[in-house]
Amino acid sequence: MLARASPRERHYELRITQSGTRLESEHLYQTTLMSHTLINLTLPIVIQEIENVLDEYPEHPYQLAFSIHELRQKLIAHILSHVPNRYAVEGVQELSSTPKSRYSLPIQERIQIETVVHGSILHILRENADWLSSQILTLSLVGSILLPSLI
Repeated sequence: MLARASPRERHYELRITQSGTRLESEHLYQTTLMSHTLINLTLPIVIQEIENVLDEYPEHPYQLAFSIHELRQKLIAHILSHVPNRYAVEGVQELSSTPKSRYSLPIQERIQIETVVHGSILHILRENADWLSSQILTLSLVGSILLPSLI
């Protein structure tokens, strides 16, 4: 059973783990409601679309900026708050038998998500420009110190 949430009903918990410079989702947002589990089917699609779109952008400043965990989290939250989210409700006993990571959205919603990702990247960069400048400077300094020692 799929359910849609209105913008006022959306609450997210983003559980993302960092491995290297790329972020990998834990696949599904889950919260237990009595004997049922609510799964955000949109989250893994948004995370994949962010990766696809960022691959089209130059490394500096876009990919570098969104390799910073805090900024990536802001980007994901911003996108999720601007697109329709789809949820599945499952009973606890059904949870392990049917993986929902294969869920796909209609093409119109995928195009909408892609458009929102592009806009959100620019929005988050503008909103965090001062903080980001200091973070990138720090990353550059650390890189310039470490790189000669590795050679």
